[in-house]
Amino acid sequence: MNFLELLFQDATGRLNTTEHERGAMYDWLKGCRIDNPAAGEGGVMAGIPGNDWYRLPEPVTVGGQRTDLVVGNMIGSYFVFAGQHAALFAAELDLQYDADNKMDRPQGLDSLLAVYELDADGEMSELEEGGAAPSAASDTDLPRHFDDVYFRVTDLSDAGRIETRTTIAWQSSSFTGFTLLGTTFFGYGSQLENPEMRQHLTVMAADWALRKECAAQAQAGLAAAWPYAPRQRIVDMASYQREIAYVVSLARGYELRRDKGYRFHTDDPFWIYAACDMRFREFSLKYTAGLPCAELERPLELAVGAYEKARVALTLEYGQGELSALNFDDLQEYARCMQLAGACILLGRSDLVARVAAMQDHEYRGEDAFFEGLLQFELADRVDDVDEWYYDVPYTHLVDCFEEDEDGRPDCLARFLRAWHPALVSGTWYNGHLRANGPGGYFGLWAFEAAALAYLMDIDDSGIMHWAYPADLVAHARQRLPRRRA
Repeated sequence: MNFLELLFQDATGRLNTTEHERGAMYDWLKGCRIDNPAAGEGGVMAGIPGNDWYRLPEPVTVGGQRTDLVVGNMIGSYFVFAGQHAALFAAELDLQYDADNKMDRPQGLDSLLAVYELDADGEMSELEEGGAAPSAASDTDLPRHFDDVYFRVTDLSDAGRIETRTTIAWQSSSFTGFTLLGTTFFGYGSQLENPEMRQHLTVMAADWALRKECAAQAQAGLAAAWPYAPRQRIVDMASYQREIAYVVSLARGYELRRDKGYRFHTDDPFWIYAACDMRFREFSLKYTAGLPCAELERPLELAVGAYEKARVALTLEYGQGELSALNFDDLQEYARCMQLAGACILLGRSDLVARVAAMQDHEYRGEDAFFEGLLQFELADRVDDVDEWYYDVPYTHLVDCFEEDEDGRPDCLARFLRAWHPALVSGTWYNGHLRANGPGGYFGLWAFEAAALAYLMDIDDSGIMHWAYPADLVAHARQRLPRRRA
């Protein structure tokens, strides 16, 4: 048995090896183990995750790139190539981009998560842990954090058994200058057939197929130049046309599957909430990309409408009584609700503010001080004197704005913005700035709720320069209808 060829075919996902073959191959690979000083502390490969290193007897070639270095263990072995070639390997092996961080990495992303701040000169700098700002860096010199995975999942299931294997090409700013290519779970990941897991895998496979189709369509329809100035440059988009076309196409695809489920009573909650999330991403991406405020109202309407449909479906599926669209016990969903309400306020859409309130009031009316305080400016008959709220970090700083005097409110706003990203960044949709080299990974990170409060209370935000603060939306709102400081 040619174990080098077997490893190559297996790691690139071109061959579905048996458990016996994989065991024999790994026994052979152990004979190639080496000590790799470059992977030690401070070495150029120190960021590459893995238990053991191996030097192959001869190099392998993928997409014209050669390597004889392997890292990993029994449940995941990866070729290590010098250079960043993930997109090249994806084209060679028919992999697709992991825009939502759904594929397992051999390590977490904590080391990549970065917080940025604008200094007094409008330059962006990375904040170290603890919040102390380093020396200013220009936008072009800003550290680029990225985590790009291209993948293909192979279903190896047979009667009574579920098994999948995932081939990935992975490049990351944790190990800048290298690309890992391999297949996870050599001989692992198998479990007995069960309806819930089978349904989950079926839905995921359909989602991946839809994403791949939409990405191909978006790539085919690129225009020559983007006519607007982007509002946020944490990452450099390869093409705003591509990103918007992809997100819009994906939202429509999710809605078709959602509505088909309504008609045939086969709806799956995944499609319902995927449609909601993608419609909000469309709104946020179009704002990030620089579209005029007048062109943002329709995407915002679509996002609110999607969540209203989700509330109805959720109630029919699970409710003993009426349920709300977004679960305040989940920080991501709570934040999304506040962002929706904030965006509606900033765009002057009191009708949409009322709809956001209505889709939450079934469970949460009078339950959260910040939500009620925000709505009281726009809607009559909200609940007064609520003294509890769901999340101490970071929302206490915004609740404090209601109690502080006029001079103290800007500092409350600044404290919220400093805490906002670190508190929320672990959420899938807050890691988009790490995955901006493929379609759908990044749509903009914006604290619309903080901006809405600044507008409603006429807080002096002249000193607020945080990258997530949508200052031009506040200016747009104030130009439309100035507010007195409360």
